[in-house]
Amino acid sequence: MKKNAVYRRHAAMIEDPRRTPLLYQAIRKIVQPGDKVLDLGCGLGLLSFEAIRAGAHTVYACDVDTEALQAAQKEARRLGFAHQIAFFNNFSSDIFLMEKIDLIIAETVGSLGLDENIVPSVIDARERFLKKGGKIIPQKISVWGAIVARGSRELLAKPQKYFEVDLLKIKKIVFDKSIRHTINQDGQLGGLLVWFEVVWAPGIVTNTSPESPATHWKQGFLAIKKKLQLKKGNELYCRLRIVQDPVDSTRSVIEWGHNL
Repeated sequence: MKKNAVYRRHAAMIEDPRRTPLLYQAIRKIVQPGDKVLDLGCGLGLLSFEAIRAGAHTVYACDVDTEALQAAQKEARRLGFAHQIAFFNNFSSDIFLMEKIDLIIAETVGSLGLDENIVPSVIDARERFLKKGGKIIPQKISVWGAIVARGSRELLAKPQKYFEVDLLKIKKIVFDKSIRHTINQDGQLGGLLVWFEVVWAPGIVTNTSPESPATHWKQGFLAIKKKLQLKKGNELYCRLRIVQDPVDSTRSVIEWGHNL
């Protein structure tokens, strides 16, 4: 693909060695010859193209980024895939397909894991389009959080798992949980550091924790302005809530709070 302005806008994501190569591996592992595939948020179309290379018969690819979609269409023509990929410049919730599909690919994963509304999009597509026994990439997403010191990313408590989502089974779209963090060293509260682990396919995993190799996602940081001194042994209760914005479906409302 030509590295023009639209490519450069996506370059950090596309060229992330902890993302794209693993997604390609997952696609090659899961796609079967003749499969029908839906690519949610297809961007420049790279995952759609890989699905065709892996043997998919048809790919339905949708995105609201008109510039990226036009670049994907141009590249599909260059590769000779145009007759196998149907592009939609729309939200997946606004498209209709005449047939059931074998696989959903959805890489709308944000720095907090669930903050790009992957769950509502996948649930809608799964319920309307996915065949019984169909598959989804990714399979699972776990969201983790840890208390960090002010002015640094030093962990003041052991990381805790806030949410775990199986995209083939999940039904809820509101994620809200309170967890107790036991402080293991003195320090001033800086905020909650949030990251995720995603299972693209069995044995193919990306972890964005601060102890894992760096990714373009980095970690999400939910800061607190009020100064609070923590002592070893303190128990800090933290609540994290992630829900789709009721006004703008492309955004999430993220709330967090704490109580000592």
